[in-house]
Amino acid sequence: MKVTMEKVSELGRSMSVTVPAEEVSEQFETRLSLIQKQVKMSGFRPGKVPMSVVRQRYGEQVKQEVVQELVASSMPKAFDSEKVRPATQPTLDFQDIDESKEFAYTLKFDVLPEVEPKGYTGVKLTKEVAEVTDAKVEEMLERLREVRRSYAPKAKTGKAAKTDRVLIDAQGFDKKGGKEIENTNLKGHPLEIGSGAFIPGFEDGLVGAKAGDTVELELEFPKEYHVKDLAGKPVFFEVKVEAIEKRELPELDDELAKSFGSDSVEQLRERMKEDLTNDLSTASEQRMKRALFDALDKKNQFAVPEAMVEGEFNAIWQQFTQDLQQRGMSMDSLDKSEDEYRKENRELAERRVRLGLLIAEIAKKEDVQVTSDELKAEVEKIAASYGAQAEQVKQYFSKPENMQQISGPILEKKVCDFIFDKSEIKDKKVDADELMAELTQ
Repeated sequence: MKVTMEKVSELGRSMSVTVPAEEVSEQFETRLSLIQKQVKMSGFRPGKVPMSVVRQRYGEQVKQEVVQELVASSMPKAFDSEKVRPATQPTLDFQDIDESKEFAYTLKFDVLPEVEPKGYTGVKLTKEVAEVTDAKVEEMLERLREVRRSYAPKAKTGKAAKTDRVLIDAQGFDKKGGKEIENTNLKGHPLEIGSGAFIPGFEDGLVGAKAGDTVELELEFPKEYHVKDLAGKPVFFEVKVEAIEKRELPELDDELAKSFGSDSVEQLRERMKEDLTNDLSTASEQRMKRALFDALDKKNQFAVPEAMVEGEFNAIWQQFTQDLQQRGMSMDSLDKSEDEYRKENRELAERRVRLGLLIAEIAKKEDVQVTSDELKAEVEKIAASYGAQAEQVKQYFSKPENMQQISGPILEKKVCDFIFDKSEIKDKKVDADELMAELTQ
């Protein structure tokens, strides 16, 4: 077997492989002979079909099988001989095969970069921490009361106030031309005043109105409004208040606690405190991990395989566009062009690939491994959250190709924990709300 390799870019390679004619002939002869012995054909006794007939009938099938076998058997040897590690599945190009001639094919692929991890010991990091105060717990309990809120009709003479829910009909008009603005018509729409669901000034403008009133509002869409054509645009709204309802919150008692799965208010309070503690710990770790990744990325700049970047970019872009669709938005409504978003997301994809390769190399160098027990425990944890579908989840993760979805994040966490143990970490107290914002980013 002859192998030649050409460097077409920093990580791109083109490899030519030539398999000797003797090996090609042997593969053809083996397969044709096997078919001749097994094939049943009218007019011939079993095993006595002439080879010329077998070639005519099964020649194309045998060609495909021989190509697959020759490539499968020679490609690993070719990689070994050139000491290369392909980053992705190579693309294959070959001419028609002839059983009496040598067989040549070409592989095109990216190789994994040679990575020598730098700056992952003695990293100086700040760990942001926040205290779970009694006031924060009570705030969370108040939010639970709001989740169970109800509304009761307000007296006809009652005026709309903050936290009231109003039932409105509304239409927006262009302030300059007086034309109706598309998608600003509402019929029987329920709106809680103070919810911030509408543009600034809209909800405040309804305070003091009574059922049956028509309120005129001169407003302006925010400059960063998600609908590009309306951003910063002056608007005139005509709003009719059909009805007003007063918000009513349930008592903070054992009955409310039971509706949230706790036996008593005190048990619910303790659960809220525990949940907040866990959330703050998760947010703190996420921020510190991001700071670590920033430091590692800065000190470890190397070329990454384009095919891997493309695959990561496609996954990011698909999620990005799906999120837009779910929010009822289009690319035209955003404050940047599609090209700008593509550029940003491609840079993100490149960073993720680079950090992934770096994490893998650190794990290899420091012998950080994911154990079978850790994988089993994570599968059990995930399956338990799916209730009746637990067995299907376990079956899904029984396939090695799907297990990577679990093993990858576990390995990343173990490597980060390894680095944290060797880092200089200083605690910094921050406000709980500031830290909790991390979980919504």
